[in-house]
Amino acid sequence: MADSNSWGPPPKVAFIQPIVTGILIGAAFLLIFILALHKPTPHAVPVGVVASPSVVKTLEANKTLNGLDLRQVGSVAAAKQQIKNNDIFAAYVVQGSNDQMLVSSAHGAVATRTLIGMFTDVAAANGAQLPVQDVVPVSPQDPNGISLFYLIFGITLGAFLFGQGAYILAKRLSLRRKTGQTLLFSVLLGIVGALVARVWIQVLPGSVAAETGVLILLAAWLVGSALVVVVVTNARRRRATQVTAPNPGIPAVAAATER
Repeated sequence: MADSNSWGPPPKVAFIQPIVTGILIGAAFLLIFILALHKPTPHAVPVGVVASPSVVKTLEANKTLNGLDLRQVGSVAAAKQQIKNNDIFAAYVVQGSNDQMLVSSAHGAVATRTLIGMFTDVAAANGAQLPVQDVVPVSPQDPNGISLFYLIFGITLGAFLFGQGAYILAKRLSLRRKTGQTLLFSVLLGIVGALVARVWIQVLPGSVAAETGVLILLAAWLVGSALVVVVVTNARRRRATQVTAPNPGIPAVAAATER
C-alpha cells in the first residue's frame, strides 16, 4: 500500500510553505497601507488658486506647498465647479486679507486634512485665519469616508474565496459552465454590493446602475485573477509532488530485469 504522504509535498515544504506564504502576504499588506498612510505626502495634487498671478508665483515658491500642482482659477464659482468636476482637489482663495479654503471631503479624509494643514500654515504665516468650505462633502451616512474602502475589500475577499472554492469544487464542470458560473457570481456580487452600499445604507452618491456595473466588472476581474493565482499555485504543487513522489513503474522494471 502506497504511503499517503507520497502524494503530497515533502514534510519540510508542507511545514514551511504556509508559514512563509502567510508572512509574505501579511507583510505586503502592512507595508502597502502603513507606507501609504503613516505620513501622507502629496505628489502633483492639483489645487486651484483664486488670486492674482503674482500671488500664485509666490505660493509656488513656498516650500510648504511642495508636491502640489497649483493652478490659477479666475473666480470662486469657477473653482467650485472644477472641484465638482474633479479637475482639482481643492482651491485656495485669496481675497484681500481674507483667505478661504474650498475642499472636497469626498476625495478622502486623509487628502482633505493634508491640504487644509498645508494651507493653514500658509495663512498663519500671513497672519490670517483659514475658514474652510466643503464643496463636495461625503455622505452623511459615511462621515469618515471609509465605506468605499470596505466595499472594495468585501468584493475582493468574496471574489477570492469564490475563485478558490470554484477551483476545488467545480473541477468537473465544463468550460462553458465554469464561465457561466463566474459571470453569474460576478453579477450577483456586484448587485449585492450596490444594494448594500447604495440602496440600503446609502453611503455612495451617484447612479445605482453605474455603480452596479462597476462592481460587477470589478468582481469579474478579481475572480479571474484569483482563479489564475489558484491554478498556478496548484500546478506548481502538482509538479513538486510529481518530482518527490516515487515512480511506481521502477520496481516493476527492476523486477522484470531480475527475471
